[in-house]
Amino acid sequence: MIAKQHLKEIAEKKLECSKVLLKSKKYDNSLYLVGYSIEIALKFKICKILKLNNGFPETKMEFDNYISENDNDLGNEIKHLKDIRNHNLQTLLYY
Repeated sequence: MIAKQHLKEIAEKKLECSKVLLKSKKYDNSLYLVGYSIEIALKFKICKILKLNNGFPETKMEFDNYISENDNDLGNEIKHLKDIRNHNLQTLLYY
């Protein structure tokens, strides 16, 4: 489980590193890190919206525990952990 606060810190640090790389004219690396920062920030937002209070699930068991704790409310919204545990911008934006 990745704690929500830790997700926020990771996103901020990646963005900070991206800015340093941008100033050094390392554009490809800067772009990669800003994309990673956005991905992590979206996962933080998913936690807030779907009330994943313990953080972002990393394993199927953690995901299944959320579903059982929430009387399948979460299960109605997200069918599989892979739906939110991915790097696809469109999918993450959906949630």
